Amino acid sequence: MGGAVAPLAINNRRNWNTEMMKRLMMTAAALAMLAAAAQAKDYVFYQGKYWQTFGTTSNSEGQPMCGMAYTAPNGAFYVKWTPEIGLGVHAMKLNWKLPATAKVAMVLRFYDKAKPGAVEEFSTAAGFISGGKNVMATIKADNSLEVIRLFAAADRLVISYPNGDEPDWVLPMVGSRNATEAFSRCVGDIRAAVAPTSPSAPSASPAKPTSPAKPGKAAVADDGSV
Repeated sequence: MGGAVAPLAINNRRNWNTEMMKRLMMTAAALAMLAAAAQAKDYVFYQGKYWQTFGTTSNSEGQPMCGMAYTAPNGAFYVKWTPEIGLGVHAMKLNWKLPATAKVAMVLRFYDKAKPGAVEEFSTAAGFISGGKNVMATIKADNSLEVIRLFAAADRLVISYPNGDEPDWVLPMVGSRNATEAFSRCVGDIRAAVAPTSPSAPSASPAKPTSPAKPGKAAVADDGSV
């Protein structure tokens, strides 16, 4: 597993190619009507040998959600998206017993046969815990498109937990491109369904803001200014 490692940390700010998201829209016609749904409805948009793409009109927090899942008898790995939180990853294992206050380091390495020797890496030092069996991490909006691209292109995904004794998870990515395309169409449909609307045209000349004090000389910033 040698070769160059290109880091993709959660807090990195990089400009990613937006072409991926342009191609990522269709399916989930039912989700376009999620605002009118009286109760949660679940959908499966893609089912491959290893990966499934799913959606729901209301998750446990009451949010519409899209997801990709790899499941095993004793655990699972998910990529999830909601309008409120954005993109995130979620690892679960049935025999984990993690304290709620723990912060778990997690590293995702993507291998692509089209780029021999190269590894794309995404990592966090502070994955948070839910229910003792789940490790989750959110992904910066600036990195979301790149993470989706990596999932679509990878032949193999290796998930490591460097601060514990959990062995590496090695996930096959056969079908990940189809799963990713269905996932992104689901995201597009939810975004369209929850986009704010207005019954009137925007004002041509917005009102001038008011102030509770008369204008005066500019204040000199002290050492604590930002």
